Amino acid sequence: MIEVGQDWEWSLEGESTRPLLLKWIQPGSFLMGSPATEVGRNPDERQFRSTFAHGFWIGAYFITQGQYAALMGMNPSRFCSDANRPVECVSWDDALACCERLNASLRSELPAGCLFALPSESQWEYCCRAGTTTPYFCGESAECLNEYAWHGGNCNGETHPVGLKLPNAWGLFDFQGNVMEWCLDGYTPYPSEDAIDWVGTHDKIGVTFRSGSWGTTDFRVFRSAHRGYTGRSARRAWFGFRVALTLRRS
Repeated sequence: MIEVGQDWEWSLEGESTRPLLLKWIQPGSFLMGSPATEVGRNPDERQFRSTFAHGFWIGAYFITQGQYAALMGMNPSRFCSDANRPVECVSWDDALACCERLNASLRSELPAGCLFALPSESQWEYCCRAGTTTPYFCGESAECLNEYAWHGGNCNGETHPVGLKLPNAWGLFDFQGNVMEWCLDGYTPYPSEDAIDWVGTHDKIGVTFRSGSWGTTDFRVFRSAHRGYTGRSARRAWFGFRVALTLRRS
């Protein structure tokens, strides 16, 4: 059974891939978005205080190709020489289907009321920042990314196995690089007031993703506050995901 307040690890039988490692994230609050003085800031990053009423778990790594294949029976990835590379060429709907498969496979292990899903934008940014307020969780300058992220300048035009770069302060890997990450939210303007457990509503504009990828050369995209959106059916070699385990929303 997954215990509230503790990290948890699950190994898939017969798969030569990293276990699914979930890190417990304490409830708390932070300033989401970016200050008006941040270089590269976009207008949709208006700051507000985002609070989490309950703790939650988040994947320390992306879902790997080995994990995805074990759960879904196939591997759609373009860069598939290593089962520990992040799965990519998955749509937002594919990622949610994988979360549902996890819920079915681990039903007896889940705390009451909790389900796997994609992280919300607020969960993602809270975990990415890991208590920092700088443009990048590793500092003010994009130069620090070389130690923490696979990007267009150091990845040789492909993904890499998860967990090879340094983690952030909360022990989470690849939060700024390797593949872009699907989030649960539809692309929605930020609230004008402080919010608790905020999730963007779904609309016709698209669904959100965060961070840059192996092909990204514009380092402004790797900022913790940067937001992107596209259609939910998009499947590209730069889209992957990690999972969150959180209380079911009413």
